[in-house]
Amino acid sequence: MSKSYCFLLVLATLMFTSCVTTNVYEKRKTVLYQDEDIVSVESTFIKDGKLKDKSVIDSSSEVKNIDSENLRVEKTTEKVTVESKTNAGFVAYTFLGKPFVIAGCVSLELLKSCGYALGNLIGGYNTIYKGKLFWMIPDVKGNLEKAKYYKEQNRIKVYPEYHKTFTNNKTTVSKIIYEAETIEKDENEMNVISKEEYEYDNTLSVSLSALADAHETCGIIGAAGAIITVPISVGTWILGAFYGLCKRFGER
Repeated sequence: MSKSYCFLLVLATLMFTSCVTTNVYEKRKTVLYQDEDIVSVESTFIKDGKLKDKSVIDSSSEVKNIDSENLRVEKTTEKVTVESKTNAGFVAYTFLGKPFVIAGCVSLELLKSCGYALGNLIGGYNTIYKGKLFWMIPDVKGNLEKAKYYKEQNRIKVYPEYHKTFTNNKTTVSKIIYEAETIEKDENEMNVISKEEYEYDNTLSVSLSALADAHETCGIIGAAGAIITVPISVGTWILGAFYGLCKRFGER
C-alpha cells in the first residue's frame, strides 16, 4: 500500500467521520495568608483526572511572626470541559482547497506584476504626453492587513491552549473561589466567595480561513514580487514617458 493511498484513506476518514471527544481540565490554586501577607502558593494542573503539573511557592521566610492559628486560606478551582468535534469541511478545505487558493493567488499576483509593468508603460506615456499623472503599485500592506483581520475573526479566542486542530469546540467553564479562616477545613466546609459559570461555542469558519489564506498569500507574494515589479514598473514608466516625450516633440 503506497504512502499516498494511506494519506488519502486517513483524510477521507477524517472528512466523513465526525469524531467527538471530551476533555476536562482543572486548575487549582491554594493561597495561604497571614493577615495580608502571602505565606505560600500551591498550584496544580489536572487533565482528565490525572495530575499533570504541580508547583509550590513558599514565602514563609519573608513573613514575620507566623501564627498557625491566625492563618487564612483561599482556594480557587477552575474546571474547563471541552467537547471537541471534527469539522469535516475545515479538514477538506485544509488538505484539498487551500493548495488551490494559494496557487490561484500566486498566479494572480504574477499576472498583476505583468499588469503593473504594462500599466505603468501607458502611465508614463499619459503623464508626459497628456499631462495626466498615472502610477500603479501593489497594495501589499492592504492585503496583509486584511489577512490579519480575517485570521483574528477566525481565531479560537477562548482557551486556545485546549483547542484541538480541525475541531469545533463547546467549552464549559466553572470557576469557584473558597475561603476559610483555618487551614484545617475541607473544601466543602469553606465559604464560597464567588462562583462563575460560562459556556462558549468555538466554530471554525472555512470561508474566513480561505479569505485569510488568500490575502496573506497575495500580501507575501506581492511583497516579494514588489522587489522585482517596482524596478520593472519604474523602467516601463520611464520608457512610456520617453515615448510620450518623443511624440510631443514630433508633433511640433
